[in-house]
Amino acid sequence: MSLKYMTCKQLVQMDSKDRDINWLKKMLRHAIKLEFTTIPPYLVAYWSIMDHDFGSEAAVQLRHVALEEMTHMSLVANLLSALGETPNFTEVVKEGKTTFDPVPAYPGPILDGSVRCTVGDIALQKLSKNALMTFMQIELPSFADAQHTKASRETYVTVGDFYQAIKSKIETMEDDEFEAGNQLEFTIGPESEDKIFIVDSKDKALDAIN
Repeated sequence: MSLKYMTCKQLVQMDSKDRDINWLKKMLRHAIKLEFTTIPPYLVAYWSIMDHDFGSEAAVQLRHVALEEMTHMSLVANLLSALGETPNFTEVVKEGKTTFDPVPAYPGPILDGSVRCTVGDIALQKLSKNALMTFMQIELPSFADAQHTKASRETYVTVGDFYQAIKSKIETMEDDEFEAGNQLEFTIGPESEDKIFIVDSKDKALDAIN
């Protein structure tokens, strides 16, 4: 099957020997959309806080998570740039046809629905218990996902599976396959984890994925 028509689950489950640079670039384009999709739900919840009490603990935490997701998206974009491809944050058109649209729509699934982050579609909603449950699903760690049914694991891959596949490919690469040009370097939040850095080596690429 052509890479063009593969779901994220199929890409993740592709045999490692068949994962070439085009596979990696496609995975990184999906990663940009994955991170992009998480940002608006956190921001909408943040903006919905009553009396605009943005100094409250809830507001501070939501803002921090939103900044972290922005950092993640920027690092993925830097990594894609390091491989010689310019990140595209609008639709990707080839031969007059849209082949990939990284802009998320709500309510909707993470990526193409084969990556499981939530039981249902992710919606934009005010801060509530339901919103918090959605956030918990988005951030679900792999050890918690292991408690889900076998049927669920046969239908979906997790965000952890998704990034582990990318990491495994990068581990087989050499430093000279990464270029420093056309990248951004800055800090968008008050914490060290909000730092966006240049990806110009295998180790930096692995740091970005980790």
